Amino acid sequence: MRNSQRKITEPGPVEVATADATYGFSRVDRDIDIVVPRHCRASVLLKLVERDERHRYYAWWLVVARHDLDEVSVHYRYTGEDTIRFDVPQTSVLSSALLQPLLAEFLAQDGTMPPHTPIIKGLDLP
Repeated sequence: MRNSQRKITEPGPVEVATADATYGFSRVDRDIDIVVPRHCRASVLLKLVERDERHRYYAWWLVVARHDLDEVSVHYRYTGEDTIRFDVPQTSVLSSALLQPLLAEFLAQDGTMPPHTPIIKGLDLP
C-alpha cells in the first residue's frame, strides 16, 4: 500500500458529549480528506437517504478507522447531499442506538434543518 499525504482534520465545530466521551459533529459541504483524529477511534459520514413528515433517515455512508498507529484515510467527493461527519472517541462504540440521540442534539443545535427526529439505518459495530 503506498503512502499518501496525510492531513489531520479537526473534529467538527459542534461537540456533543455523553457521560464519558465527546463526539465532534460537522456538516460536510465540500470535498474533504477524512483522517481520524488521534484521540478518536473512527470518523463516520452519515448521508440523508430519505425523509417523511416525522423523520429524517440517515445511512452509514463511510467509516474510516484508527487503531493505535494503524490508520486509514479516504478522500470523499462531496455531491451536494445532506452529509454529516462525526468523530468517535476511543472510549466509545459505533452504535446507531447510541448515536441517534447525539445526532438529534447536533441537528437541534445546528439549526439549518427542521428538528425532525433523525433515524440512523442499520449497522452496529462493537
